[in-house]
Amino acid sequence: VQQETLVAKENTSRATIVFNIERSDLYLAVGDKDGALECLEDARLQAYQEKEIDLYDQIMKKMDEIEGQE
Repeated sequence: VQQETLVAKENTSRATIVFNIERSDLYLAVGDKDGALECLEDARLQAYQEKEIDLYDQIMKKMDEIEGQE
């Protein structure tokens, strides 16, 4: 909730993308791989639309790592 408040206050696309990347870590911590991938998919789409190529590449790498896990 605190992080969502900070993202809303900053009000930038980049902050929202980073928030979704970080939220995926929370899903992974509780073993919800599908939830993590959904967060990353949202972040990936937004990064692509906003031309945040560095974040897009980071997200793709993370998604590949998650999908490669058993």
